Amino acid sequence: MRSAGRSAVTLVEVLVALAILAAVFIPAFELFRSGASTARYTEDRLRAFLIAQQQIEILKHAATINKYSMERLVGELFKGTNPRTFVVESRYTVTLSADTNFQVEAEGKKALLCHVKCEVDWQHADEPRHVELEALLDRVYR
Repeated sequence: MRSAGRSAVTLVEVLVALAILAAVFIPAFELFRSGASTARYTEDRLRAFLIAQQQIEILKHAATINKYSMERLVGELFKGTNPRTFVVESRYTVTLSADTNFQVEAEGKKALLCHVKCEVDWQHADEPRHVELEALLDRVYR
């Protein structure tokens, strides 16, 4: 029997309170977990894009020096093989290809360009991910 001044919490009330807390906190924790996964994917994608951009910038810089620097760099990068594949940071597989004799025509005029394509592949949450960046580099040498 209960005393007049004391109230006791029954097991049912404790279980109901725990169920309410679980109903509130479990979705909140799931939201944080998915947010962290999205942030990681965004970081990976940005890093892959920066790797691709860096590879294209290397060739772009060689093109601005002179004709021989680009031809030498492209020749060394693609010794006997085009495209060239390598791994960056033990995680990102980079495939780089270049066509130094890429011709375009507009209004009856032809131009010789260097077409560069860089693809970066990696795994995120056991799923393959891919970023691709292409550029046309002007072969007007200074």
